[in-house]
Amino acid sequence: AKSNTFWLKLEHLSSLHRPPRLPRLAAAMAPVETAPPPVALVVTGAGSGEANGLYLPTERMVFGAPVFENDERCLISREPHNDKNKGEIRYGWVLGRHRRALYAVQTDELLPPSASSSSQAGWLRFGDAAAPAPRISYASTRAEASAWAAAAFRERGNALFNAQRFREADVTWSRGIDLATTLPESEENEDLLVALFSNRAEARIRQEKWEKALSDAQAALLRRPTHEKALLRAALAAKELGMYAEAKSLVQACLDEQPRSGDARQLQGEIDRLMDVEQRGLYNQATAGYAALQKATERQAAEGCIPRASDTKDQTSKKGFKAFAGYGRDRENVDEQVPLSSLPYHQMSMAPQEVDATDSYFQMLRGRDAERRRLAREAQEDYPRIKKEYAQRKQEDALMGKAVSIEEVLPSQRRQKKAVELEEGSPALRRPAAPAPAAATTAASAAPAAAAAALRLPEPDVGEIDRLFSGLPGKPLEQPTALPTPAEEERRARLQRAKAKGFGLPAPDLAAVAAAAAAAAAAGSSVAAVGAATR
Repeated sequence: AKSNTFWLKLEHLSSLHRPPRLPRLAAAMAPVETAPPPVALVVTGAGSGEANGLYLPTERMVFGAPVFENDERCLISREPHNDKNKGEIRYGWVLGRHRRALYAVQTDELLPPSASSSSQAGWLRFGDAAAPAPRISYASTRAEASAWAAAAFRERGNALFNAQRFREADVTWSRGIDLATTLPESEENEDLLVALFSNRAEARIRQEKWEKALSDAQAALLRRPTHEKALLRAALAAKELGMYAEAKSLVQACLDEQPRSGDARQLQGEIDRLMDVEQRGLYNQATAGYAALQKATERQAAEGCIPRASDTKDQTSKKGFKAFAGYGRDRENVDEQVPLSSLPYHQMSMAPQEVDATDSYFQMLRGRDAERRRLAREAQEDYPRIKKEYAQRKQEDALMGKAVSIEEVLPSQRRQKKAVELEEGSPALRRPAAPAPAAATTAASAAPAAAAAALRLPEPDVGEIDRLFSGLPGKPLEQPTALPTPAEEERRARLQRAKAKGFGLPAPDLAAVAAAAAAAAAAGSSVAAVGAATR
């Protein structure tokens, strides 16, 4: 706008005064046709890092050409200048920042000179701009320009890192990450982004920015879980942050991918040593804290700071505490514990280190107690299941005919049975048991018959089985012994009672009865014959 105003004033003056050289100057300042701006520019190779990067066209037009701007607020614009030697106005392209020129080249072109043009060698440096001069490339799409610029930032960051300029490498790789994250998903773009994150993690490790380094390494592992350098850098950052368990797992993952990695094995050894030192330190702190607690308690007791249960009120309180001892032991929330900050030693004016060590000690004790309660609870919960499984096995053994007595299974039952036998005497010395009632005898005799009836097969099944075994050689079946009837059982019981009591018969009659019974048994007669002889 200022240039156009100047040109209008200049044209007005020329119409009034018409100096000899003014028409040529007005012609030089006259507006020209504007050229369509390219989609994007990529500047690489500039010695000043802020001048590099992706340049996009803005809405401004100056002297018939578009103005380009990058993420660092650097501008590329077409500007006029006065050629004092020739006495005319010439044009050129200026790359600058904050109204301060860094690089400039003289050309009449309406677009910045590309790296392949003849004007590339004409770039000049101004102020504190560093060599070399910038190189400009045109891109047909913004994605293509972003990919070029991100790859260029990766290479420039590598050069800065090798020169021990870690902070500048960090900034350069960050600019590359910002561009790479806008690219469409592809394997090539993912590889570029993984390399940028992993490299920036290394730069931040050199600057001892451990948390940011771990975050970058994890971002690389999110895209490539087996990336060796990212695993090592994440493990190193985690180790420096005191996250030894995570660092050890990361190193082990690296060794799984590269078993011969010397750096990984060395880092693993360092982590193992630090973990051992940490464990010993925690134990020593807990022991020291407990000893300090004991000393503080003894000191306060000697100074009279701790009240003693000596008066009537204290004795009553002690009785009340004893009465409620064990209350709530079977409740579900027995694992709830008061916080460590509420324990008495926090109010004993102990040193902070001693308090922390005592907290660690009591936390360790609580952990052991919780583990013991957990195992006891699991055992108690498993008992009903084991008991049920044992009962099922016993039922299966009984159905299969392999059941054994409880005394054969449990030694305690065997000892109990022996103790009962010793108290009651030998079975041979016991009095004979009273005969069972008639109803019981009837039920006992009827049970086998019912079982036999339950096992009887239908006639068609019996016929099918007979046809299957008809061709096999037979074997005579033994005749089963007939079961005694209830009347016969009653007669046998009366005979036994008569033999035991003598029944009031003379000796010859008793001898006759015994002889008749012996003869009947030898002849295989039934019990009914013996009963008839008694009558």
